[in-house]
Amino acid sequence: MPIFEYRAIDSKGKKIKGFVDADSIRVARAKLRENGYYPVEVREDVQIGSPRDRVSSRGLAGAINRLLGRVRLQDLSIMTRQLAILVDSGMPVAAALDALADQTENRYLKRVIASVRERVAQGNSLQKSLAEHPFVFSDLYVNMVGAGESTGTLGLILKRLADFIEKQVNLRDKIRATLAYPVFMVFVGGGILFFLITFVIPTVTRIFE
Repeated sequence: MPIFEYRAIDSKGKKIKGFVDADSIRVARAKLRENGYYPVEVREDVQIGSPRDRVSSRGLAGAINRLLGRVRLQDLSIMTRQLAILVDSGMPVAAALDALADQTENRYLKRVIASVRERVAQGNSLQKSLAEHPFVFSDLYVNMVGAGESTGTLGLILKRLADFIEKQVNLRDKIRATLAYPVFMVFVGGGILFFLITFVIPTVTRIFE
């Protein structure tokens, strides 16, 4: 289902902007009016969560998304911890996601959160809504959220997921730091070898000749 970016005015006359999940621009405008917003501008953004996107996200498109780092682990960790705090405070999941969408700086992650929020508002579980975005939320992430929903410990599970993701980030940074010097030496050695083969060896060969 397409995602539409909108600018609107609420009942207090305040300008707001965000994303809404709808079948068409007309339906998107109707949803905004139902929520008490007067739409100023509504335009289609990207189709996140559509069946075609979900299929491709596990193939080439998913690989491209990961390579481009459209949603960094740091962003996912921050989002997960913020969601845990909001859920623990007693805020409904849909409202918590709505608040997160406004606070998230990563534009791509903002769209995904908006799509998940729409699915939850339609009555779907958070687990099912997250599962529609496998290029952002891993199977482990989705299954852990499902366990938290079924046992009533969603806030605790989200905190543990945030801790787990942070450990992944720290481990990755340590590995990168460890490999930085060997990689640097490989490039230096390659440069020296290239210099020897290109300049030194031909010169020595001509001398012996």
